[in-house]
Amino acid sequence: MIKTLSDEELKKNHNKIWKKIRPISESIEAVINYAILNSDESEHYRLINLKMHYIRGLIFAESEKYVSEKKPTKEGYVIDYTVVEYCFQKLLIDNYKKNKKVLPINSIIKEEAHGWAYLGVHPKINDIAKKSYKKGNVQIMNQLAILIKDKNLDFNSPAVQFLKKNYAIIIAIVFMVLYFLNK
Repeated sequence: MIKTLSDEELKKNHNKIWKKIRPISESIEAVINYAILNSDESEHYRLINLKMHYIRGLIFAESEKYVSEKKPTKEGYVIDYTVVEYCFQKLLIDNYKKNKKVLPINSIIKEEAHGWAYLGVHPKINDIAKKSYKKGNVQIMNQLAILIKDKNLDFNSPAVQFLKKNYAIIIAIVFMVLYFLNK
């Protein structure tokens, strides 16, 4: 018989994971926020996405210790999305308080946390975050610095990425189709 954890046990694990992740996530936020100060709008978008994907990769790495089932997702990861959502809720609440902004209602925070938790996995960032997490905070920050400099990170949808990479082929195919249609 498979033993399932009660809500109280799950929350206890979620708190353990958040307490472990919180200090490094605060450091990551500080570094990314500093980089954003000298960035334009597209760079700002890239850095925010990098921050959230990287922190999520760290949450994945820590939460693997507590996942009761070892069934990987289709991408090959073992993920407890409830803990990811929980940690993002805590992160968002901390950010609102830190920036002295009015705390939105709980449902708005939950919705935003859900969006970041279930966003598609960026394999490169996720793998780097998980590997560096196992090596400690210094390696986490070193790898973050490398990723910040990597201007080739693409956060567009897979369809947009495909179009960007293959636009010449697509244009050639369109011209060929038009040519044969007009014959």
